[in-house]
Amino acid sequence: MTARAQGLDIRTFFGALLLSFVFGSIHAFGVLLQPLQISLQSDRASVSLIYSVAIASLTMGVYASDYLASRISKRMLTFASGLVGSCGLLLAAYGPGLNSCLLGYGLVFGFCNGLAYSITLEQAAASAPGQSGLRVGLATAAYGAGAATYSYVLGSMATQEGSTSALVLLAAHLLAASLVAGSLFHPAKDSLALGSEMGASFVKSKVAFARLWLIYFLGACGGLMAIAHGSSIASQAAASMERTSWASTLIAVGSIGGSVLGGFWMARIGARKALMMPIFLLLFALVGLTLSPQLDVVLSLLLLCGIAYGALIAVVPVIVRNLHGDAAFKAVFGRMFSAWGMAGLLAPAVAGSMYDATGNYTSALETAIALTALACALTLAKPGARWH
Repeated sequence: MTARAQGLDIRTFFGALLLSFVFGSIHAFGVLLQPLQISLQSDRASVSLIYSVAIASLTMGVYASDYLASRISKRMLTFASGLVGSCGLLLAAYGPGLNSCLLGYGLVFGFCNGLAYSITLEQAAASAPGQSGLRVGLATAAYGAGAATYSYVLGSMATQEGSTSALVLLAAHLLAASLVAGSLFHPAKDSLALGSEMGASFVKSKVAFARLWLIYFLGACGGLMAIAHGSSIASQAAASMERTSWASTLIAVGSIGGSVLGGFWMARIGARKALMMPIFLLLFALVGLTLSPQLDVVLSLLLLCGIAYGALIAVVPVIVRNLHGDAAFKAVFGRMFSAWGMAGLLAPAVAGSMYDATGNYTSALETAIALTALACALTLAKPGARWH
């Protein structure tokens, strides 16, 4: 590889990391929940719906990214994601009432986030074809790091100056990051003939696709049922609330580290084993959470849950790319990502409903164990298509 090619590779990868980091801010919504509730004068359930809409819209953005990227360049699509997404945030900041937030943050910002996430994974993998697993893992880690960083930044600003200032700041960061990242990506447009190529790849591998979809869905459900309620699970094992706040931090750190670890596993031990590792690690952690009442052990097991979840969401995109190739990646991953979208909408809500019905998380954790065990069984079966 020439020095010029190496330089372009570094530029592309840096752009992917920057885009991933800033768009990861969508998952910092929790720190805006109470400030938005105050400014909108609405109830908690209604304001929480904004994030649910954003998750659904994000999933649709990933699904639609192939259609859009086949018609305009990745550079222009990146610019558009930042510009339209920032407009959505400004609408949420200055628009009247809850509906403006549902439209601006939920639908518009969520959809643009899905577009950017898909571009990020594709560009990270394309920046070094021989190290695509590690590069995608690092890009996924940057997404998680963005969520953690913006939780602190937006939380501090929303507490001091209100939710409007926090959303305006995020809009400015989003626009600036998309302009910088887009300028680093290659301006060439994808071929308009990729749709038929994707269709053939999808049909040939539909059994492998369906099994991987189920593994992704079941594993994400099992992880999110614990992760989404991590602080509450820790509080059940604590004599006081002093250390339970560590749960969210440990989960975030674990998810970031797990994303890097998943990429490393892909490069070192192959796709099938790299997929087994986070699923079995998650099963071990979930079983431990049902057995141990000690806070230190519970916090350690929640850290393992974060690691397993981060590794899972880093490994699956690389497997999709290995199965279907670069040309069909966005289209097939758009379908695959619906597994995460469904898990994100269902798992936290189901775990919360079980807690409301029983007063503890035992039933939720047992359900998570059952789902993860099924995912483990699916990973043990011989793949119907070559994964690596």
